[in-house]
Amino acid sequence: MRIVVVGAAGTLGSALAALLMTEGHEVVGVSRSSEPPVDLSRPESLEDALRALAPFDGLVCLGPGTPLRPLAELTPAQLQTDFAGKLFGQIEVLRVAATLMTNGVVVLTGGAAPELEGGSGGTAVNAALAAFITAARRELPEHVRAHVVSPGWVTESIPPDWDIPDSTPAAVVAGAYLHTLTTPTAPTVITVA
Repeated sequence: MRIVVVGAAGTLGSALAALLMTEGHEVVGVSRSSEPPVDLSRPESLEDALRALAPFDGLVCLGPGTPLRPLAELTPAQLQTDFAGKLFGQIEVLRVAATLMTNGVVVLTGGAAPELEGGSGGTAVNAALAAFITAARRELPEHVRAHVVSPGWVTESIPPDWDIPDSTPAAVVAGAYLHTLTTPTAPTVITVA
């Protein structure tokens, strides 16, 4: 398969790209600094970028994380920024990719509900993405599958001063993306724990 990986240069993206290539897939890694640039915070720019990358059989979008902020410090502007990149950007990725694929799969990235203080904004974004994909699957062309992988805490991405006992290595999370890409009967939302 020819698979576009949005965010291939990051910790999880590089683990996924390496695994996909090991399995014999062609990987096209893109980011804000690639050519063409793919910037989820600018959904209006995604159509031209994805058209330039077509044709492809699969697309994995490793959406940006959402920062942890206490509820009392959340502002409408911060929430709009978080929703714009992780939710609206990924919705546009799916919408455009579905028009370009003749047969394929799109995998978006959510997140587990964080138990850390300050996780309410990120939890709202992730819950909205899971609800969206469940509804959107019914509207997609018959030849396009769509899923959300919710990786939770990726071990290699946790700052050294944080105490997060339940995390998953990037290689294990990458395996969940590979399974989702290659298994026609994969669930709509996959939580990696």
